[in-house]
Amino acid sequence: MDDVKELKDVLDRIEKKLIAASKMYNAMNFAIWLVVVTLFYVLMPLPGNGSAFLRWFVAIYWFSAVVIVLIFQRKTWKMVYRLKKERDEGNIRRFGIFVSTSWIVGAIIGWVLIPQMGISTDSDINFAIGFLSFIAISVFGMWVSMMKYYRMEIEIIPAFLIPAIGIPITVFMNQGVVWFWSGLVVALGYSITALWELYSAFRTITW
Repeated sequence: MDDVKELKDVLDRIEKKLIAASKMYNAMNFAIWLVVVTLFYVLMPLPGNGSAFLRWFVAIYWFSAVVIVLIFQRKTWKMVYRLKKERDEGNIRRFGIFVSTSWIVGAIIGWVLIPQMGISTDSDINFAIGFLSFIAISVFGMWVSMMKYYRMEIEIIPAFLIPAIGIPITVFMNQGVVWFWSGLVVALGYSITALWELYSAFRTITW
């Protein structure tokens, strides 16, 4: 009886370690996206607002950022699954494809389709709408992929819900600051998600 209880305790500790590691992995991912977003807004004034090079700069920056972050995510995701006795390579591969597809779709809608729709006569407002749409769609797709292949992660909801809520608000923003404001909206959603994930990981380990 004592052996069974001891085995159960060991399995419980392993399960908690896996859950905590997964949540820390998610927190790391949103932390690196916070770096990407803030670096984007640090570098964005360099091409000059309204310059012909600005659209190319945005496209090149985000394409490079997505590639780098996806490589980082793949490596950290494998680290999480090394804690398992049996590595689920099939799910890891399918999960990676699903996530990559969601970011590609988000990029096409946010950076290509929305600017061509001409929702506003102001280029800054169109940029903000496209940027927030890109983030909301891409992160939502990533969240759906986690539900499909692993489990529900309610901590990720602020990362796409807050940018989605910000989309209709952009039309009421001052045109001169709307692009900067949209970045703060994304940073807020990501910060809440990262903090919530770390709290959940801490609670899982300490309980």
